[in-house]
Amino acid sequence: MGMRHWRYAAPSMGLALVLAGCATHRAPVAEATKAPPAPPIVDKADIPLSAKAATLSQIWHMRVALNVAALACRGPGSSALVAGYNRMLHKRDALLAMAQEAAYADYGGRSKSNGYDSAMTRLYNHYAQPFAQADFCTTAQRVQRAEEKIAEASYRQFVAAALDDLDAPFAAPPPLRPAVTKATRAATPARHARKRRRR
Repeated sequence: MGMRHWRYAAPSMGLALVLAGCATHRAPVAEATKAPPAPPIVDKADIPLSAKAATLSQIWHMRVALNVAALACRGPGSSALVAGYNRMLHKRDALLAMAQEAAYADYGGRSKSNGYDSAMTRLYNHYAQPFAQADFCTTAQRVQRAEEKIAEASYRQFVAAALDDLDAPFAAPPPLRPAVTKATRAATPARHARKRRRR
């Protein structure tokens, strides 16, 4: 599945050339001006498109994130997430195949897949961190719903924005457990001892 390219139709110059040939005196020729840039593509999705385009490897990273979500997320909306993820695999199969090859190439190709395997394991573990799962699953559901609405021409801009959203729940460090000090450990048996004496 190749990326579509927008084609701009140049205005016909045939009539202008005919009129210029019939004129007795040549009018000064105006310098050609560049056409104004095309407006940014906007899709009807609840994730604004990024101004930057994702690489093929980043498309594969988004697939990994949604794969983790489809496997790990439970509760309301999880069935729809799994079904949507499977639809994405079917709809974007050619693009995802190219994305995987690009990810392999980042680590020397399929013949040197050890680096790739290690990197993917770290990536899966990143998205499976328990402390952020609630927010991550909510975000993954939103990304999956938006992904289905995205036109192929703006898919890379979508992926760049979606990855930022999918990584956001993991930006904050997990809450620290209260430190157990020597004083805390020493006080615990004393409390138990007082309770035993009262009995």
